[in-house]
Amino acid sequence: MRRHSAYILSILLFAGPAGAVTPAPVVPATCEAVPPGSNQYKLALGFAYARAPTVRGREEAMAAARAGARKALHDELCVAMPADCDRYAGYVTEWQTPGVYDDKTRRACATAVVELRLLNPDRQRSDAEARIAALGDGLAKKLVDAKISAVRLTDPHRADGCALPELEPVRMWVRSRLGNAGVVTLADDAPADSPELDLNAAVNRGEVTLAGTITLADGKQLSAEPVTFLASAYNVPATGAACVGSAKLGLDKRGQRRGDVNLDMKVPTRGGGLCVGQPVEPVLTVDKRSRVHVYSIDASGAAYHIWPIEGADTVEGSIDLGQSWAAPGARGEDETLVAVAVPEGASLGLLAGHTGFCRVPRTFGDAFYPAGATVVSQTWHVVEGDACGAPPSEVPSQELLEQTLNAAPLCR
Repeated sequence: MRRHSAYILSILLFAGPAGAVTPAPVVPATCEAVPPGSNQYKLALGFAYARAPTVRGREEAMAAARAGARKALHDELCVAMPADCDRYAGYVTEWQTPGVYDDKTRRACATAVVELRLLNPDRQRSDAEARIAALGDGLAKKLVDAKISAVRLTDPHRADGCALPELEPVRMWVRSRLGNAGVVTLADDAPADSPELDLNAAVNRGEVTLAGTITLADGKQLSAEPVTFLASAYNVPATGAACVGSAKLGLDKRGQRRGDVNLDMKVPTRGGGLCVGQPVEPVLTVDKRSRVHVYSIDASGAAYHIWPIEGADTVEGSIDLGQSWAAPGARGEDETLVAVAVPEGASLGLLAGHTGFCRVPRTFGDAFYPAGATVVSQTWHVVEGDACGAPPSEVPSQELLEQTLNAAPLCR
C-alpha cells in the first residue's frame, strides 16, 4: 500500500489528442499545483489535463479535464484504501474554481479534491464531536435564556420515527453539554408536560444532519442551528436502515407508551448492532406482577408473536426470554422488538389469543394495546465483517428464516 502525504495527495495526468494518459512531468504554469486556500481545508488533490481536438473545443476539453481529475483522485484513493472505495465516489468533488483553459496550447486543467477528514476515521469522529458539542451548547443557551433548568431528552431518531441506536453517543454528548450549562436531564418517567428536547436526525448521501427541538409546557418551540457530520463517524448506514418506525407503532419518540406498569426491556448491543452469531437474550423487568407479550416487527410492519412460546405470560421482577443467535433479517432490514405489559388481572384485549410463534394478521399498532398497557421497544440491525469474526454454524440461513416466517400460523 502506498503512503500518502499527511495533508496532500497529488495526481498529475496528461491526456493527449488521442486520449492516451501519461504522467505529466511538470505542472504547467496555467494550473496551480496547490489551489489557493488548500492549506486551510487540508485537501487531497487530483489534477487532470486535456487537449482540445479543435480550436473551438474549449468546453469539451474543460469537461474532459474535470471528469479526468475526479476519476484520477477516486482511483488513487481506491488503490490506497480499497475497503472504502465505494463511498469515495461521493466525496470527490471539483475544486472551487472551474479550471483553467489555455487558448494558445488548447489545453485545459482541472482539479478534484476531497477533504482528508472524510478519509480518516479519527478525524471523522473528532469533527463530528466538535459539531455536536456546538449544537449542544446552542440548545443549552436556549434553555438557560428561557429559564429552563431541566428537560427530557429523546433518543436520536429519524423523522419517520425509526430509532438510530448508533447515535447513542451523540445523545450523551448533548447531555454533557446541557449539564455543563446547569441543565438537568430528566428521567423517562418525568411528568408528561415536562419540557422536552427532541433529537431528530436525517440521513442522506452518507451524512447525518442533526437537529434539536425544545418543546415547552405551553407548546412553544425553541431550536438551535442544525449540524451535519459524516454518517460513517458513528457507523450509521449511509441512507438509514429500514425499520417500521415508532410513529407507525403508535409509540412516542422513545419507542414507548406509558401505562400502569413500569416495564423495561434490554437487548445488549454494540452501537445499535449485533454481530452475526452473537448470542441474544432479551431481558424483561417489571415493577409488579404483570402479563407480558413480545413481538418481532420488520420494516414493512409485519409482526410476529415470539413470547411466550409456551406456558404462562406472567412476569414478576426480571425474566430472560431465552437465548438465540443474531442472524441477518430475512429481508435485510432492522428488527424491532415490542413488549406489551398490563398488570396481572387486567384485560389483554386483542393480545389474549396470541400464543406460541404466530403472525399477526393485520397491522400492529394502537389497536393491539389494551387500556392501561405499557409498551416498550428496541431496534437493532445485524452486522458482519472483520470486526465480528466468523459466525458460528448455529446461525440460520436467510433462506431458512424466510421459510420460517412464511410458515408461521396466524395469531388467533
